[in-house]
Amino acid sequence: MNPLEKIMGEMPGTPSSGQGNPPSSVRRSVWGDRSGAPPSSYSSGSRPPQSLYGSRPSPAISFSTPESRMKRREIDDAGSESKAKRERNYESLNSFFPITNIPVQMNSWRLDITEMDEIIQKVLFKTTMIMSNGKKFDLADGVVAVSGDVNRQVRRQALCLIFEYWFRHHPHLFNGNKNPSVAAYDAAETFYVGLSNMPNEIAEQKIVLSESAFSMEDWEIVSRIFRRKDTKFEVTVKSTGQLYTRGPKALSVDNRSELTRCLECVTNQIVHTNDYLLYNTGIYSLKGGALSEPDGVTEIKPGFTKVTKVIMGDDNTKPQAVMTVDTAQSAFFKSTSMLKFFHAKIEEANGRGGGGRGGYDGRRDSYGRQRESYGGNRDGHRGDRDRYRDDRRDDRRDDRRVDRRDDRGESRRDRQNDDRTRSRHEIDYDAEAIKKLEREFEDGRITKTMLENISRALKGLECYPTHLKDVKANRGFTVHSIVDQSAINVKFDREVNGAFNQITVRDYYLDKYGLKLKFPNLPLIVSKRMKEMNFYPMEYLFIVPGQRIKQQKMTPDIQQHMTGQNSSLPAQHIRQNEKILRDHLKMEGGNRYLDAFKIKLESKEPIKMSAQLLAPPYIKFKPSQPIRLEGKGVRFPTNDRTTFVKPAELQLLLIISFDRNFRGVDMFEECLNRQFQLQGIRKDRDYKCIKHQQDANDADGIYRLMKNAKKDKVTLVIAICAEKKPEVHDTLKYFEEKLGQVTLQLSTETCEKMSRGGGNRQTVDNVLRKLNNKCGGTNFFVEVPEQYQGKSVCRNAAEMSRKLFQDTQFIGFELSHTGARTKYEQQNSIVEGDPTSVGVCYTLKQLAELGGFSYYQDTRLHRLSHVGEKFVKCIIEYKNAAGKLPKTIVIYRIGSGEGDYEKIRQEVDDMKKTAQKYEDGYIPKFLVVLSQRNSHVRIFPNQIREGGKAIEQNVQSGTCVDSIGSAHGLMEFILCCQTPMIGTVRPIRYTAIVNETDWTKNELMNVTYHLSFGHQVSYSPPAVPNVLYGAANLAKRGHNNFKTFTRIGKTNDIMKKVMDSHRDVTEPAEMAELVTNDYIETISENINKLTIKSRNFWA
Repeated sequence: MNPLEKIMGEMPGTPSSGQGNPPSSVRRSVWGDRSGAPPSSYSSGSRPPQSLYGSRPSPAISFSTPESRMKRREIDDAGSESKAKRERNYESLNSFFPITNIPVQMNSWRLDITEMDEIIQKVLFKTTMIMSNGKKFDLADGVVAVSGDVNRQVRRQALCLIFEYWFRHHPHLFNGNKNPSVAAYDAAETFYVGLSNMPNEIAEQKIVLSESAFSMEDWEIVSRIFRRKDTKFEVTVKSTGQLYTRGPKALSVDNRSELTRCLECVTNQIVHTNDYLLYNTGIYSLKGGALSEPDGVTEIKPGFTKVTKVIMGDDNTKPQAVMTVDTAQSAFFKSTSMLKFFHAKIEEANGRGGGGRGGYDGRRDSYGRQRESYGGNRDGHRGDRDRYRDDRRDDRRDDRRVDRRDDRGESRRDRQNDDRTRSRHEIDYDAEAIKKLEREFEDGRITKTMLENISRALKGLECYPTHLKDVKANRGFTVHSIVDQSAINVKFDREVNGAFNQITVRDYYLDKYGLKLKFPNLPLIVSKRMKEMNFYPMEYLFIVPGQRIKQQKMTPDIQQHMTGQNSSLPAQHIRQNEKILRDHLKMEGGNRYLDAFKIKLESKEPIKMSAQLLAPPYIKFKPSQPIRLEGKGVRFPTNDRTTFVKPAELQLLLIISFDRNFRGVDMFEECLNRQFQLQGIRKDRDYKCIKHQQDANDADGIYRLMKNAKKDKVTLVIAICAEKKPEVHDTLKYFEEKLGQVTLQLSTETCEKMSRGGGNRQTVDNVLRKLNNKCGGTNFFVEVPEQYQGKSVCRNAAEMSRKLFQDTQFIGFELSHTGARTKYEQQNSIVEGDPTSVGVCYTLKQLAELGGFSYYQDTRLHRLSHVGEKFVKCIIEYKNAAGKLPKTIVIYRIGSGEGDYEKIRQEVDDMKKTAQKYEDGYIPKFLVVLSQRNSHVRIFPNQIREGGKAIEQNVQSGTCVDSIGSAHGLMEFILCCQTPMIGTVRPIRYTAIVNETDWTKNELMNVTYHLSFGHQVSYSPPAVPNVLYGAANLAKRGHNNFKTFTRIGKTNDIMKKVMDSHRDVTEPAEMAELVTNDYIETISENINKLTIKSRNFWA
């Protein structure tokens, strides 16, 4: 039993125990379920079976936040020819047949909206903050002055309070009702209310709210979002339209989109309290405790996601609503003193750990409170996906300088429900341990490198100075860095009576506040604003809770806690979802908002349906006899007779040892030569193996070595290091793309296993598979299957091979974003932090032969830039390999939902224009598939055996279901390719955004599954097709290369050149945009100039 199960305990009446007969509510398979015969499609002329499910609302939002509720452009192609083409029915006889059909259940529930008012009023509720200096800010606009994890929550709370006060002062608009629960406010700029509660539209009106309108404790919350005294709020209210829950008008795409927003807003109201933290990646309860504590200052909190979607009902006469609920988890900084944080990080740097703990054996969390957990699967957020906030706005900066109000009262409710005021003055550190750190800092044992690492962890965190009183008591600031100086060393100019005198930080605190520092010899924390630096002693700083740890700042320990022991198996996952519905969303009763709008669950049972189990492809090694996969797992077996279908050719091999203690280089070479002979890897007559010893810290020496290797036409550089992934690994991979020299890094342990021989078959196989790919070979081909376990699974394999794979190129695009820039970087237009890395992977003549590259674009830009130029690179390499250009282009593109549809169509237009420019008259057909990795959809077997392993409780590889509802009539399906070895499998949702081919859904989903087997190293399919898997690896490689470049490259020189080239630009915003774009393009060209073409060099 894992920690999550221990926390929750057993729940009575679990429907997923696997006992008894299958429920009778299982839907008939959308592909048919006749036993002993391949299921046929629906008859010609009839409409296809109506799907009933979708994982994201339209547009793509998971819950309403000020960021996600920005106005969005709706897709309104009603009646247009293009829409008719996109939404046409794909009717044909199925080309592929499933192995079988299996009953499954989803993590989705149908909502009963039949009793809602037929008409729902939509009302604009715009809140503008008016500062005492006359500046105004739209609070729904994601401004810099109120951004960040902490301020996002405070802003939401403030806006909800403002709405409640306005509502209670205008009962005449709502039939005399003063209860705000009859309206659903999205905490941004819109609220919804039924016609029965608001019979008349609201003409535009404005009202100004100041402190006198609020109670003392509510004003305490509202006033946190501003800094100037006498700030007021102007509220603008007016009706903006109506939406329909039934009737002919309810069926339009626009109405279904708006009804989705309304339902999402209504179901969110119950969590718009101080008890929850709401982010774009999940909802987290402050009372939920922690799943585990990787160290003394971080914790993994459980959470959940919820998405609602409105689709067409079964009879096409009324809309139907579906809610999807999934677990989530995220790493947070604890609410601790800065001293405790510093101590934990030093302990971590010294390899002594930070005093954390893993899963809890009891039912209480680290604070002694009763546990209440419902998490279980990695959330994997990479910072907020806030597409609508302008990061470059800086005209609001000055407002942060002025003090807040000095006459706030105490807030009992806030103290009870918000960790912000949880005792900041309590001592949570070991004073003796901190004294020891002082001595270590003084004598140099706390090195500059250690402080730089801690600075990276701290940068962007919000802290409170605990020594301030009254007016400044709640004024947080953002940490910029930690300096290698103490309060005794740092001096600054202080003005007294017009004269400036130097004073140390220690003396300043004694003179200004009457405080004698207990630890004056510790390094100081710095906040930075423009050119001004402020220094703070650690002992008077408190880290504000509710701040998530960005992906790039997670230590290996934190990443391990985010997976592994906290992963929940399907049976437990289902119970957690039920708990979320019952206890947090109150879907089973006790939710006054649902009662007011007359919304309820149709059934406590989740949606159940029939899934197809797709057949795996044939895998072709040498000899030509293909391997036919059997059994529940789909890892294909190999033996000594299984040789590569296309062995590589070697000319010169360079083995570099970075481990001076490794003495087995000669034995390792002998092992390689034996394996080369067994696998048929060919060596030229002049083949040589050169062995060399190298210092891992000598980057210049490594560069010269790699450059000479490239000059001497070395086929492969093998680097042997003591660790599995040392820092020199990133250095080698950086030079690999900069110089075009292929590398393979192995650990000493791996080389020793290979040298010893016997009992290390898996290790040897993995190395040889990578080596063959890197050197230009191909391990195996993927072919269309004819039979599986004696059953026909393809109508005509030869015809399908011709139609689907001949003259077809598959391309994968992956965008990998880092976290958003810190507030300081946003305010100052600083190009800091990694840009977005785009990975591009493409097939060559065979679908298992891959090439690829990466490039960079502006941070968190979600549309592919320079996509036409990059697309041409792909088709040129296909032409070089196949002798002709591809006639069909199939693109798998990572995305987040319906909000990406139009961007993707624009990208296709760019590719078409570039293709025609490349070769006059060249017009390939495009099929573009949006792949949603984080769609929150889960597929569970209808019956689950309690206590079984992950592979026994999860659905099998190849499980595919029709999605329950596509708002725009597009081909859509949900497919699980991987074999789950831990936790609950996360399937991928695929949506064909553009389809100019004659491929059917049946063909597309089978091709997608077959492509996932094209991964050449791990002989079992990952979660996505090989081109998308390769693109993801290339995007990660791009991030690592950028970090290495900033470490050993000349970034300052490049920035200076870029700045000098735009000195004539006077507009700051234009200057910032030009500098950012040119800097990123220059870096991209510098790093990826000599990327190896037409080869899986990243294997």
